[in-house]
Amino acid sequence: MAEQQLKNARREKKKLLFLAADLDNLKKINDNFGHPEGDAVLANAAAILKNSCRESDIVARLGGDEFTILTMESPDMNSDILATRIKASIEEFNSEAYKPYKLSISTGIVLYDPEHHQSIEELFFTADKLMYDQKKSNSRDTIIN
Repeated sequence: MAEQQLKNARREKKKLLFLAADLDNLKKINDNFGHPEGDAVLANAAAILKNSCRESDIVARLGGDEFTILTMESPDMNSDILATRIKASIEEFNSEAYKPYKLSISTGIVLYDPEHHQSIEELFFTADKLMYDQKKSNSRDTIIN
């Protein structure tokens, strides 16, 4: 699906956003509250990411605690809007869930420009690096344009 979106973006000369996301402290949640609670955190994170996007966007769990989003950039969806929606959804979850921990997701967002061809692998590598940089620095809005 991602490859098809990339082809469409090239053909239509539209920009895409590629987001890599990783749950923070899932191991600690599993260790302290059990794997069923860790599974619930994964499901909640997936719902937050999905609800932060449009129906046509691709949201996928890659495995473990890693997720990705691929979305066409438009006036109603850019890197700032996507990051703000995710952050607001996490804050809302944390204020309403009454859990003994705070849900936190580190993200890295890369803008795909059809004028500068990149593969899905290159986009993922760059977004993943930004996400890990954010995880290390505890910053919540790491974006590259």
